[in-house]
Amino acid sequence: MATAKEQYSKAKAQEIVWRLADKLAAAVRPTCLCVGLSGGPDSTLLLYLCRELCARHVGFSVKAVHCIHGLDADDPIWLAHCQKLCAHLKVKLTVKKLNIVYQKRISPEDSSRQERYRALLEEVGDGCLCLGHQADDNCENFFLALKRGSGPQGLSGMRLVTRDARGLIARPLLTLSRAQVEALTQALNLPTVFDISNTYLKFERNFVRLQVLPLMQTRFAKIKQAVARSQELCALEHDLALRFIAPQLQARVDDKAVRFDCSGLDFQDEHLCLMLLRSFCQEKLRLPPELNRLREAIRLMQGQNGAVGLISLEDGYTLRRSGNYLYLVPPLHLPKLSPTEQKVGVKLQPGQTLQSGDFCYSLQEATDDEGLTFSLPTPELTLIFKAPGQTMLQPRGRAHRRSLKKLYGEYHIPSWLRPALPLFADVSGHTLGLAAAFCCAAADTSGPLYTLKVYWQTREQYLNFTSGI
Repeated sequence: MATAKEQYSKAKAQEIVWRLADKLAAAVRPTCLCVGLSGGPDSTLLLYLCRELCARHVGFSVKAVHCIHGLDADDPIWLAHCQKLCAHLKVKLTVKKLNIVYQKRISPEDSSRQERYRALLEEVGDGCLCLGHQADDNCENFFLALKRGSGPQGLSGMRLVTRDARGLIARPLLTLSRAQVEALTQALNLPTVFDISNTYLKFERNFVRLQVLPLMQTRFAKIKQAVARSQELCALEHDLALRFIAPQLQARVDDKAVRFDCSGLDFQDEHLCLMLLRSFCQEKLRLPPELNRLREAIRLMQGQNGAVGLISLEDGYTLRRSGNYLYLVPPLHLPKLSPTEQKVGVKLQPGQTLQSGDFCYSLQEATDDEGLTFSLPTPELTLIFKAPGQTMLQPRGRAHRRSLKKLYGEYHIPSWLRPALPLFADVSGHTLGLAAAFCCAAADTSGPLYTLKVYWQTREQYLNFTSGI
């Protein structure tokens, strides 16, 4: 193990890089490796490693993305360095200008990190995002997770390869210390830049790195090795627990991982309930919800069938109850209507798409029969978003009329989505149905058939609630 004072020969450094490159190539399929490049030793070594991987393994390519935070006077220096480095290594460089907005209850570090991840993931596509985290970063993460009160998953730290809702993320340098990374870049003659903000103690990570860990090492010389063992054990126990609950989770979560079936759940077994909920939320959230939030969710699930509630999570997500299901709902932007549109509705013609909020509405010629097909005397619809709950409607195939309020429940339409699903009527004002749910019995089907599609952009899915009681 090299220390900060030791040096590698160039041949030895190259051998280490090739070994790590081969390990990464074995862990991911051939793809484009998108390297987050700051210009520091970690990301510089990572970029060189990925370039070497592409030379040794068929099917891989590499590109670099440099993010300008706009918060430091040295931004132009770092950018110029990254441009020079990429030109030297013959790697394509993309530059992203960040728009960092600080939020309540989120540290400046987290705000910057979220915006940086967003910008990097925009460039990844179906490829693999490669980040330069190393062993010292992982050790620091342990103490930051401990401060947050994290469980085994948070304490286990980062892994070589992670696959989650963000996509594929690789961290090939996790087996190297910060000192080793610096020694390798020196041996390989790779120039780097120093970020002065890494010395600012106002940032939590810097405080742990510069104050907490050095103090602990004066008393416990091998604290970093002990933390690494604890992280490995936390990862082992977390993975084992996931294997245990996998069949139960699969039986309760729909194929898009957006709702959790809480019927018949043994609420006396709180540990099982908590693990199921954490795993359910993990598919979409950057970090698992706080323990108190999950306990609130359990109490919400224990309520009567009509119980409603909203539990706020990070990144604008919420947990909401509807019937026997608990939904993980992303930030929701409902359609915005002018006063005139609220009063008379919104006109829509075939082939035309209305986009409002997170939703798109399109009137299309029907290609199949989903129970949502209808004919029009004149090819135009009126979308009515503010229909009263007392409106009486008779869905196709039903013998009697029911109020819109009751039909919402019978078609299992969650309350927060109801404002996004308009009634639709023909030019004569005859109501033809409820978007994404049903057509009325009186809707004509004798002429050319149309259908109204509602696309929820955040979920990247067409809404369909046709399976009513």
